[in-house]
Amino acid sequence: MAAMMDQARFAQILEAYGGEPDRWPAAERSAAEAFGASSAEARALWAQARRLDSLLDAWSPAAASAGLTARIAASAPSSRTVEPKSDRPALAWTKARATRLWWAGAALAASWALGMLAGAHLARTDLFQPAASDAQPVAMASSDKLAVFESTLDLGKGS
Repeated sequence: MAAMMDQARFAQILEAYGGEPDRWPAAERSAAEAFGASSAEARALWAQARRLDSLLDAWSPAAASAGLTARIAASAPSSRTVEPKSDRPALAWTKARATRLWWAGAALAASWALGMLAGAHLARTDLFQPAASDAQPVAMASSDKLAVFESTLDLGKGS
Protein backbone atom coordinates (compact mmCIF):
# COMPACT_ATOMS: atom_id res chain seq x y z
CA MET A 1 0.00 0.00 0.00
CA ALA A 2 1.39 3.40 -0.97
CA ALA A 3 1.96 5.91 1.76
CA MET A 4 -0.11 9.09 1.85
CA MET A 5 1.66 11.96 0.13
CA ASP A 6 1.47 15.51 1.44
CA GLN A 7 2.96 18.83 0.33
CA ALA A 8 5.92 18.64 2.76
CA ARG A 9 6.95 15.11 1.72
CA PHE A 10 6.53 15.95 -1.97
CA ALA A 11 8.81 18.98 -1.53
CA GLN A 12 11.39 16.78 0.29
CA ILE A 13 11.39 14.27 -2.57
CA LEU A 14 11.87 17.04 -5.14
CA GLU A 15 14.73 18.61 -3.15
CA ALA A 16 16.49 15.30 -2.56
CA TYR A 17 15.97 13.52 -5.90
CA GLY A 18 15.09 16.26 -8.39
CA GLY A 19 12.20 16.54 -10.84
CA GLU A 20 12.74 13.25 -12.69
CA PRO A 21 10.37 10.57 -11.32
CA ASP A 22 12.81 7.76 -12.24
CA ARG A 23 15.13 9.04 -9.49
CA TRP A 24 12.41 9.04 -6.81
CA PRO A 25 12.06 6.17 -4.30
CA ALA A 26 10.09 3.36 -5.92
CA ALA A 27 7.80 2.94 -2.91
CA GLU A 28 6.66 6.58 -3.13
CA ARG A 29 6.90 7.20 -6.87
CA SER A 30 3.29 6.59 -7.85
CA ALA A 31 1.91 8.54 -4.89
CA ALA A 32 4.26 11.46 -5.60
CA GLU A 33 3.34 11.54 -9.30
CA ALA A 34 -0.35 11.52 -8.44
CA PHE A 35 0.13 14.28 -5.85
CA GLY A 36 2.23 16.34 -8.30
CA ALA A 37 -0.62 16.30 -10.82
CA SER A 38 -3.33 17.01 -8.22
CA SER A 39 -2.73 20.67 -7.35
CA ALA A 40 -1.40 23.82 -8.99
CA GLU A 41 1.11 24.39 -6.17
CA ALA A 42 2.52 20.85 -6.50
CA ARG A 43 2.76 21.27 -10.30
CA ALA A 44 4.65 24.55 -9.79
CA LEU A 45 7.14 22.88 -7.39
CA TRP A 46 7.63 20.02 -9.83
CA ALA A 47 8.20 22.40 -12.76
CA GLN A 48 10.75 24.37 -10.71
CA ALA A 49 12.62 21.13 -9.88
CA ARG A 50 12.64 20.17 -13.57
CA ARG A 51 14.05 23.59 -14.54
CA LEU A 52 16.82 23.21 -11.94
CA ASP A 53 17.60 19.73 -13.26
CA SER A 54 17.89 21.02 -16.83
CA LEU A 55 20.20 23.86 -15.70
CA LEU A 56 22.43 21.42 -13.81
CA ASP A 57 22.48 18.99 -16.74
CA ALA A 58 23.50 21.79 -19.14
CA TRP A 59 26.38 23.04 -16.98
CA SER A 60 29.90 21.90 -17.69
CA PRO A 61 33.16 23.16 -16.19
CA ALA A 62 35.20 25.58 -18.24
CA ALA A 63 38.31 24.19 -19.87
CA ALA A 64 41.59 25.27 -18.35
CA SER A 65 43.42 27.93 -20.30
CA ALA A 66 46.68 27.12 -22.03
CA GLY A 67 48.51 29.51 -19.68
CA LEU A 68 47.17 27.76 -16.57
CA THR A 69 48.10 24.37 -17.97
CA ALA A 70 51.62 25.60 -18.74
CA ARG A 71 52.07 27.08 -15.22
CA ILE A 72 50.96 23.81 -13.59
CA ALA A 73 53.31 21.76 -15.78
CA ALA A 74 56.21 24.14 -15.06
CA SER A 75 55.69 23.95 -11.30
CA ALA A 76 55.70 20.16 -11.25
CA PRO A 77 58.98 18.53 -10.16
CA SER A 78 61.05 17.21 -13.02
CA SER A 79 62.23 14.04 -11.24
CA ARG A 80 61.20 12.03 -8.24
CA THR A 81 64.48 11.86 -6.34
CA VAL A 82 64.57 11.77 -2.57
CA GLU A 83 67.47 13.38 -0.79
CA PRO A 84 68.85 11.54 2.27
CA LYS A 85 68.11 13.33 5.54
CA SER A 86 71.58 12.76 6.97
CA ASP A 87 75.04 11.52 6.08
CA ARG A 88 74.17 8.08 7.44
CA PRO A 89 73.38 5.63 4.64
CA ALA A 90 69.89 4.26 4.39
CA LEU A 91 69.24 0.96 6.15
CA ALA A 92 70.15 -1.57 3.50
CA TRP A 93 69.82 -5.29 3.84
CA THR A 94 73.35 -6.57 3.94
CA LYS A 95 74.85 -9.95 4.60
CA ALA A 96 76.35 -8.75 7.89
CA ARG A 97 72.99 -7.44 9.07
CA ALA A 98 71.30 -10.72 8.12
CA THR A 99 73.97 -12.71 10.00
CA ARG A 100 73.52 -10.62 13.16
CA LEU A 101 69.75 -11.06 12.95
CA TRP A 102 70.14 -14.82 12.49
CA TRP A 103 72.38 -15.14 15.60
CA ALA A 104 69.95 -13.09 17.69
CA GLY A 105 67.12 -15.37 16.63
CA ALA A 106 69.17 -18.49 17.33
CA ALA A 107 70.04 -17.23 20.84
CA LEU A 108 66.38 -16.51 21.55
CA ALA A 109 65.33 -19.98 20.36
CA ALA A 110 68.07 -21.68 22.40
CA SER A 111 67.11 -19.86 25.60
CA TRP A 112 63.47 -20.80 25.05
CA ALA A 113 64.35 -24.46 24.47
CA LEU A 114 66.56 -24.62 27.59
CA GLY A 115 63.82 -23.03 29.67
CA MET A 116 61.29 -25.57 28.43
CA LEU A 117 63.63 -28.47 29.20
CA ALA A 118 64.38 -27.17 32.70
CA GLY A 119 60.68 -26.67 33.39
CA ALA A 120 59.80 -30.15 32.17
CA HIS A 121 62.55 -31.68 34.29
CA LEU A 122 61.45 -29.84 37.44
CA ALA A 123 57.84 -30.85 36.89
CA ARG A 124 58.81 -34.54 36.90
CA THR A 125 60.87 -34.35 40.09
CA ASP A 126 59.58 -34.22 43.65
CA LEU A 127 60.89 -30.70 44.24
CA PHE A 128 57.38 -29.39 44.57
CA GLN A 129 56.20 -32.17 46.90
CA PRO A 130 56.80 -31.59 50.64
CA ALA A 131 58.90 -34.20 52.41
CA ALA A 132 57.31 -36.28 55.19
CA SER A 133 59.45 -34.53 57.81
CA ASP A 134 58.16 -31.09 56.70
CA ALA A 135 54.52 -31.91 57.48
CA GLN A 136 52.64 -29.07 59.13
CA PRO A 137 49.70 -29.43 61.50
CA VAL A 138 46.34 -28.97 59.85
CA ALA A 139 43.83 -26.65 61.45
CA MET A 140 40.15 -26.49 60.55
CA ALA A 141 37.89 -23.62 61.52
CA SER A 142 34.14 -23.61 61.81
CA SER A 143 31.82 -20.83 63.01
CA ASP A 144 33.12 -20.34 66.60
CA LYS A 145 35.39 -23.31 67.23
CA LEU A 146 38.91 -24.13 66.01
CA ALA A 147 39.88 -27.82 65.77
CA VAL A 148 43.60 -28.60 65.77
CA PHE A 149 44.75 -32.24 65.93
CA GLU A 150 41.35 -33.39 67.12
CA SER A 151 41.32 -30.96 70.08
CA THR A 152 38.75 -28.19 70.15
CA LEU A 153 39.49 -24.63 71.26
CA ASP A 154 36.68 -22.27 72.26
CA LEU A 155 37.02 -18.89 70.52
CA GLY A 156 34.59 -17.17 72.91
CA LYS A 157 31.73 -16.58 70.49
CA GLY A 158 29.18 -18.58 72.35
CA SER A 159 28.59 -22.24 72.87
